[in-house]
Amino acid sequence: MFVRDKKNNLVNFCLAGLTALLVPLLLVWSQLATADVLSRPQALETEIGFWRQVFSEVNSSTGLVHDNRHLGIVYGTVVIPERASPRQRQRVFNQAKEHYQKILKQLAAGKRSDLSPEQAQVLALWPKDVSNKALSQATERLRVQQGLADRFQQGLVRSGLWLDEIETNLKQAGVPQGLAALPHVESSFDPTAYSHIGAAGLWQFTRSTGKRFMQIDHVVDGRRDPFISSAAAAQLL
Repeated sequence: MFVRDKKNNLVNFCLAGLTALLVPLLLVWSQLATADVLSRPQALETEIGFWRQVFSEVNSSTGLVHDNRHLGIVYGTVVIPERASPRQRQRVFNQAKEHYQKILKQLAAGKRSDLSPEQAQVLALWPKDVSNKALSQATERLRVQQGLADRFQQGLVRSGLWLDEIETNLKQAGVPQGLAALPHVESSFDPTAYSHIGAAGLWQFTRSTGKRFMQIDHVVDGRRDPFISSAAAAQLL
């Protein structure tokens, strides 16, 4: 039983991660491609709506406090201080999550009357027959998603520098050209992008994976070259 549960948890984790990557890509791709190239499954409409909001309506100065499983449940917004460090930003996120966690716990305890405006607003996001157990479980799924609309707009401008080359590489490698939109999700087409786990460039290659396709050493890092890394990405994909 323990092994089965562990396996199921791993599968659920992988599926959640895949959805988190593919849904924004689906949204971006649908903006760049014709309608008959990629269909939009009805089951993903709520997720697409959430990521459309993140990529086109909410700037990086704002975060959406939401349920990480039910993306249609957005509890509120939080203002991110200008030039906030990663630690300061995380502190703001944690305070926001603690605030809504407190409200959810109150509702999960059975409170349904004499609600404050904010309690009523949170409860209204859930079905009328929501159980205390469901609300209690929701306290563990609070997440804050920073807006990306301004960065996405900047990425759209930058993408014009390399999009033709990327599409050519993908075509030559026999890869669907719609994947040219992937750097919008990975780096906003910023060749200087560098993640906290060491992924770099337009395509966010890790060092070990990048070394399979390009030169990466103390002198040259091909991941930071849009043309070299795009050719490498086409090979990998």
